[in-house]
Amino acid sequence: MTYSTSAFAGRLMACIASMLLSTGAAQGEEAKPAVSGLNVKLAVAGGAVGDDDAFLLDGALTVPVTHSIGLQIDGLVGAVDGDGVGGGAAHLFWRAPDVALAGLYVSGLANTSGVNYQVANVGVEGELYVDQFSIEGLIGAQFSNVRDTDVIGSAVVAFYPVDDLRLYAGARHWFGRTEAALGAEWQLPGQSDPSLAYAVFADGRLHEDESSFLLGVRVYFGDEKTLIRRHREDDPATRLTVDLLMAENRSQGATGTATTQAAPPPPTEVTTPPPKPPVKTCRCRKPAIRYPNPNVQIVWGN
Repeated sequence: MTYSTSAFAGRLMACIASMLLSTGAAQGEEAKPAVSGLNVKLAVAGGAVGDDDAFLLDGALTVPVTHSIGLQIDGLVGAVDGDGVGGGAAHLFWRAPDVALAGLYVSGLANTSGVNYQVANVGVEGELYVDQFSIEGLIGAQFSNVRDTDVIGSAVVAFYPVDDLRLYAGARHWFGRTEAALGAEWQLPGQSDPSLAYAVFADGRLHEDESSFLLGVRVYFGDEKTLIRRHREDDPATRLTVDLLMAENRSQGATGTATTQAAPPPPTEVTTPPPKPPVKTCRCRKPAIRYPNPNVQIVWGN
């Protein structure tokens, strides 16, 4: 299972990388660039992962590599139920902002102060833009110390009813479990500084066993533009929060985790009854019976 999944992911990434490089070289200069320019986004969020409180800070830096190729580096730090978590990710992608995105994705996440897990994801991601709709997906392989190597994937449909509001719904398969995903992001109007934009967002994962949600504020640094243009011209979606929410949901019950065995019951004390007192045997002599003299005759009667 480990070999076949790893080999599949390696071949898939090699094909995508070759496609990205060849497409980037052949792309005409008239098309929009994959990344409009260097840009940064930061987000702070809080919520719950199952019954545990969560507080997270994440960010991303996106830069153009060539006219049609971009690179994004993500980072995340935070705490879940008081246990520290951290991770990083990288996206290398080709994009035509009016058409689609295709690229490679790698990420790593760890929590070493509570449930000790380390997770690495390797895959390919893509986005298709159709008017006010975006169709987004990812498929790849997941490696961790709490589960066997597994296939991961996600499929999300996003809708922008107005250019500064994003609504999305879909499904994600992470850590051997499929969860529903839904959320929203709204870029606030009336911001005075054109190089800054503020947005509020909500992100949720729903499952019959355990669900999670985050509420937060995101700050965009870069050129002034609408939310839909930021998502298609600047930075792809960060996925580290997805990794974290589903890793925390599944790590406690994942195959391969160390389970605490119940202590054996204390040995039962066997009480030996006291020995019975010895039975005294009486060896008594039978009383001697004296018979009358046989020569004397006893006559009964008158």
